[in-house]
Amino acid sequence: MTPKNKLIRDLIPEIIKSKGKIPDIKVLNDQDYKTELDLKLQEEVKEYLTDDNCDELADIIEVIYAN
Repeated sequence: MTPKNKLIRDLIPEIIKSKGKIPDIKVLNDQDYKTELDLKLQEEVKEYLTDDNCDELADIIEVIYAN
């Protein structure tokens, strides 16, 4: 499997395990987490502006609440 190197939602590692696979995860320190949240916010905003999909707004809100 190709590494994704991006933030994941809670319980995703458990879902991967339930499918018989082994997740490769890393717990980030506070500064790295903030950096990744900023990157995730940019990604979600770009997707929203490109697709004009309201589901992306929910993803943006999740990033804001995670911050």
